[in-house]
Parts: sequence; C-alpha cells; structure tokens
Amino acid sequence: FLSLAFLAQGPSFTVWSYQQNASVRHSHTWATFTDGRETVCVSWGPLGSVKLLGRRETGANLTHEQTMKWAEFYGASVVKVGPIPCSPFLFARAKVQKAALESGMIGYKAVYVAGRHRLNCVGAVASIGGPFTGGTLHGHAAGQGHFP
Repeated sequence: FLSLAFLAQGPSFTVWSYQQNASVRHSHTWATFTDGRETVCVSWGPLGSVKLLGRRETGANLTHEQTMKWAEFYGASVVKVGPIPCSPFLFARAKVQKAALESGMIGYKAVYVAGRHRLNCVGAVASIGGPFTGGTLHGHAAGQGHFP
C-alpha cells in the first residue's frame, strides 16, 4: 500500500546495524533509502566469510531481508536509526552506489584504508554522502554515526 502522505514528505533513509557482543566479524552496518515508490538497500559485505587482514575480496550487496537473516543467524542485536529525511539527490546517489557495488568493480575490505575500488560496509553507506576516508567504527557505533 503506497502512502500519498509519505510521498509528500519526500525521500528518507534509515541506517541499520547488527552486532553480536563486540565482534567485528559478526557486526554490520547498512542503509535503506526510499522515496515511497522504490526502496534501495546498500548492505555491502564479503561474498564469503569476513577476512580481517589481506587483500580485497569479492563483495556482495545484500537485500534488507537477507541482511536481517544474517543478524538472526548470528544472534545479533539490531538497531535502526531513522527514517531520516533526505534530498532527492541523496536518494539518487544511493541508487548509483548500489549499481556500482553490484557491478563487480568494487571489492570488499573489512579493515578499510582509503583506496580505490574497495569499501567496507560502513564506507559503502557513508560514501553515498561524499568522500569517505575510513575509520575503525563497526556495528552499532558505526550505525549511530553521522550518515551519509
């Protein structure tokens, strides 16, 4: 059911995170963007298990539903921040980011150091709003950061 009242409000995004204890391997940050007609999910992670060190690996952009299943599998707590109103431009950038991630041109790297063609889950969300230089936040701490 499409809410006309929501369409009048414009696009918005929600930042999500899951975390099991303080484990980096079992934590994740992602975002959903909606304009009332379309929902875009940026949930970037490794295609296989998380490797904390080493080279970039093949990434996968999951749907919100797939990501929630991983949170359930890990027995992780889930936190959401939003919905937060955003501009149509930011919604469009989220669509571009999703397409770029799904193109195979960008790899996944859990411990992100600024570089080309690789992002972690936090960087995949944060860079929608502009340049992202990295950081060590993960899970709920990253999900409650300033995005995008």
